Amino acid sequence: MHRAQKTGYGPRGLTMWGEIMRLVQVTAKRAPNLPQFLDQLMVKMGAVALEPAPELLAILDLTATEQKQILASLYETPQWIILLVRDRIQRERLGNQKEAN
Repeated sequence: MHRAQKTGYGPRGLTMWGEIMRLVQVTAKRAPNLPQFLDQLMVKMGAVALEPAPELLAILDLTATEQKQILASLYETPQWIILLVRDRIQRERLGNQKEAN
């Protein structure tokens, strides 16, 4: 999400990941389901588009109970989600660098 932001809007700089963690937690607390969570989070972050990995799209097919459990995890432990996102971004960067060489 951080790559597709409106100019001058949303978290960035040294405090970016802390701000994203706060936005995830606040949004997860109020969202009734995952699609609305994603919509609200995109607005708060100033993201224009999502670029999910194809295998992650199945998450939207979960039952309401499963979605509530995920939202509870996002609210209760946003730092783990941020850690996973940062890890994925780092692995993608390393993969792109290897392909370029």
